[in-house]
Amino acid sequence: MAPPPVLDDASLVDKWDAHFEYFAKDFPGYMTEAEFKKFCDMQYGRKIQVALKFMRREEDYTKEVEVRRLISTRGHVSKYMLNMLPSPSPDEFERAVGSLSVNNDQLSLADFKHVLVLPAADRSLEDIFFKERPSANLIRFLLEEAAHALRLLHSWDIMHGDVKKLNFVRVKHQLKLIDLDAATVMNTLMGSKFSSGVLPPEMFHHLETDDERSQYMAYWADDIRIRDKLRPRSNIVVKCFRQDGDYNQDAAALLPYAPVVASPEIDIWALGVMMFQLWSGEELVATDINEDVTSGQIQLAKFWTPELLKARIRLHIDDEDQLDLLSHVLAVDPKDRWSLESILQHPYFNP
Repeated sequence: MAPPPVLDDASLVDKWDAHFEYFAKDFPGYMTEAEFKKFCDMQYGRKIQVALKFMRREEDYTKEVEVRRLISTRGHVSKYMLNMLPSPSPDEFERAVGSLSVNNDQLSLADFKHVLVLPAADRSLEDIFFKERPSANLIRFLLEEAAHALRLLHSWDIMHGDVKKLNFVRVKHQLKLIDLDAATVMNTLMGSKFSSGVLPPEMFHHLETDDERSQYMAYWADDIRIRDKLRPRSNIVVKCFRQDGDYNQDAAALLPYAPVVASPEIDIWALGVMMFQLWSGEELVATDINEDVTSGQIQLAKFWTPELLKARIRLHIDDEDQLDLLSHVLAVDPKDRWSLESILQHPYFNP
């Protein structure tokens, strides 16, 4: 960062004097607070509201920054993406406020030094759905915007990896996609950031033996999330892997399952989960506060069959266009899931 200009620079002093003289209307040689604020607004722009995204894990922060950097090389800023503003580095943030704590001193900001600055949004799709009770036509519009956002991301060869209502926000009446810390370049190995409630069946693994369970537990032993998020439920786990150290090189040998590569079909299923809830008001499978599948429904999430899935959908949805579209989106076999181009051409979006 360049050093700030010094005040003994004669040309700079003259420039500021000229500005102040122009704006100082009430008392020559002096600026009132209102005049100074007007000067700053015109010189530097008005204040903007921002949101800070705090991340504990360096892996998630690095992944989001790298994906955003990759997106920035695509040549244009998309109206469907919430773009990052200039943000402090982890070291800068820790030096500035690392000694502070929040939540009644239970959380130290030093543990959340990985920070992104983003434009503030009006509301998430989650809030829009639960608090505004959108009409059927507005839901159609919102889902179409979400599908366009994902289609653009996929056209850049990037899978989002965590498609859910909380990760779409409204900014100036437009729906934008956020949270790219689970995003992955297509056909490369996925990481360990997920919400299991939106994952397709192929993303779950059943630990068949005690040896498999021991192998899994040993792999995640030093990750605090093994106590909850990564803990096997009914011996079922998500097929994720670590991206720190040498783990990403040896995942296939260290895990009881083959790590999954990123593909559009994973996002398509998650979009279908979102469609189902926006249309029916029900979750496809019950989830907890973190949108992970509850222990009581984890076997259903893993062992969906086409018959079970069809029965579940028909129990809550009557509209024929919606039923037909979901049959091509919430398909147990990933090869049967439609592309976003086909989804957007469906009669539901073109009545």
